[in-house]
Amino acid sequence: MLKLTKSRGDDLKVFKRLIKKNAILAVLTIILTFLSIISQFVWTIYVGKIIDSIAQREGLSVRLLLTMGVILLISVAFIYSSNLISRFTAEKMAHTLRMDFIKNLLSSDGASDEKGAFEAMSKVQNELSQSSEYLSNTLFDIFSMALSGILALFFLLFENAFLTLIILIPMIIVCIAGRFLGQKINPLVNASMNKKIVFNKTAYSLITGFDVVNVFDAKEFFKNRFEKELNEWAEVETKKERVSAVCNSLSGILSQTPLLVLFAAGAILIWKGMLSLGGLIIFLNMTGTLLITLMNLPSWAVSMKSFLIHLSRCDV
Repeated sequence: MLKLTKSRGDDLKVFKRLIKKNAILAVLTIILTFLSIISQFVWTIYVGKIIDSIAQREGLSVRLLLTMGVILLISVAFIYSSNLISRFTAEKMAHTLRMDFIKNLLSSDGASDEKGAFEAMSKVQNELSQSSEYLSNTLFDIFSMALSGILALFFLLFENAFLTLIILIPMIIVCIAGRFLGQKINPLVNASMNKKIVFNKTAYSLITGFDVVNVFDAKEFFKNRFEKELNEWAEVETKKERVSAVCNSLSGILSQTPLLVLFAAGAILIWKGMLSLGGLIIFLNMTGTLLITLMNLPSWAVSMKSFLIHLSRCDV
């Protein structure tokens, strides 16, 4: 019979195996993502220089405009290449996961009995399907946005440490809240998947043994049993979604609060001559990148934990 993986570290073990089997593509994706982010940051810096030139009523040199044109083309090339390779890498990893599952299924001694066949079908419909979808559509998008936020944070600290500290305070609150809520999501995800397996098993038993159910007139019994199991799954799933909603609401509020303080502090620094208008625009653009990461950090943590749990249950 197929086994369910229960070890706490097996989720990362499976993920590392997928990365290792597609190591070249994964490294290439990381490099291109990094270069695309850096090129966008350089573009933002030059936009700030143009704003300073306009504010100081200086002329825009042809050299500056040509440089910005080259940077724009390079940035577009890196962004396109990064998106293309990341999508290809994600699909290759999802394909590796599916093929490992099939190989494991074919080599399993208990896959041919009824219980083993049911567990295999349940995993294909639930854990394997959700893990593959996350790999294909979500994983590298989150990686790109998270890396952008990290690089933006280092840039902001170098640009103006005082203004950056204003943003870091809600970031710490978000991280603490995300960690606390993340500890609650693990058992809820496992409980939800277990409940789903139970009512899938009832449906499978009803379909495969319908002649017997019909002879003993047990249709009403199975109907009530299925509805009860379905309601139990819905209750756990609702609790899980409630935790996710709290994460999203908290991150949304905390991520927008620093902008109000940032405008006030930036205006004071410009008035005192400690910051240029172009510098403030650069800071605001970089802050926007960082705030996207902050705003989505709790929901990313929840979705990543759910993905790793589904991955660990795929029995690859």
